[in-house]
Amino acid sequence: MKRSTKLYNRLLVTVFLALALTGCGGPETSPMDHYAEGLVHGQQGRFAEARSEFQAALAGDPAMTPAQGGLRIAEDALNDRVSREIAVLLYTGAIHGRNGKFFDELVAYDKAAALQPPYFLTHVFRGNFYSNKKAYLKAIPDYLEAIRLDSTYARSYDNLALCYQQKGQYDQALPLHNRALEKDPNLFEAYYHRAYTFFSLGDSARAIVDCRQALALYPGFAEAHYQLGIIYSAGGDYQQAITSFTRAIELGLDTRDSFYNRAVAYAASGDDHRAVGDYTRALAEDDRYVPAYDNRGNSYTRLGDYERAISDYTRAVTLNPQFSASYFNRGVAYFNRDEYDLAIADYEKVIELNPGDGEAYFNLARTCETAGRSREAIAAYQRFIDKAPAEFAEHKAYARERMAALKE
Repeated sequence: MKRSTKLYNRLLVTVFLALALTGCGGPETSPMDHYAEGLVHGQQGRFAEARSEFQAALAGDPAMTPAQGGLRIAEDALNDRVSREIAVLLYTGAIHGRNGKFFDELVAYDKAAALQPPYFLTHVFRGNFYSNKKAYLKAIPDYLEAIRLDSTYARSYDNLALCYQQKGQYDQALPLHNRALEKDPNLFEAYYHRAYTFFSLGDSARAIVDCRQALALYPGFAEAHYQLGIIYSAGGDYQQAITSFTRAIELGLDTRDSFYNRAVAYAASGDDHRAVGDYTRALAEDDRYVPAYDNRGNSYTRLGDYERAISDYTRAVTLNPQFSASYFNRGVAYFNRDEYDLAIADYEKVIELNPGDGEAYFNLARTCETAGRSREAIAAYQRFIDKAPAEFAEHKAYARERMAALKE
């Protein structure tokens, strides 16, 4: 028996005004440069100039959510739907946040919230601040207040849904996603977020439909391709998963998780050579990522390269001495190299970490028997029979047969 780790399912949340402030200039100004310049103009109260910069950003990237938000503030300020002071404070808070000055960011939002007349985006911004800090119980009242002040703004519903989603309350999140899409059927992020909720509720078919709708609205949405890969992998459609992860990587989501999860799909489809390559790329992004060492070790084991497998398992348990899967898998590799004493030590370590692990007892017993240590094998088989759950009935019958043979 050998184990492998599961997909690392990372939820990618779109957060309003969440892009980093960068420098601008140069002969070819990027959408991000225009966005950054728009924030500066907005902070200085030059709303017409800010509007122009945000429009230029959106001309280059129509899906740039932060620029859409910045544009909304500028237009509201120019049309007297929000006071100059509140608008300036919101731009100021956004800039503080992107510079890592989170205390100053919250101070700016609190000041804006204290001013009259109230403005719904103040509460959206502060809700996002709390949500980013995982303070969902504080974020929820702000999103509710934003909805009370302006019930037409779709992102307030979607952001509120994300709070419940992050808390694992998917039944509460789903109607809010639906409400967001009623308000704005072109809000591609809401389809993507609802896809995650459907997936978490066990409805992969609807999750796939929503991911595809998000991609129909925004074909360059790398995160939606990534999420499709997760859904396809979970359903055992590894070729589709590989295609989706590859497209996400091509679109710039060349992250640890993209490579890792594509590697898992390659391995599950029997292509351990490509799996090793992607685990290696994942580790180039994060050389302390224990599951990648463990799963690369599994691929090396299947390829018969036990030396590299053992090296990876050893690295995994060095980084995390409580990671029992790598002790277990290293035991398998040692067994295949006829290094029975080392294999036995690893299975004993698994049992120390998890005394109820029936598989470890079974592998320990088999190894002891192969090594000619009959008395220890009998004891391990008995421990396996005592500890293993009911689904191991066939293995328990085998264990009883081996115990009887060893006692003769």
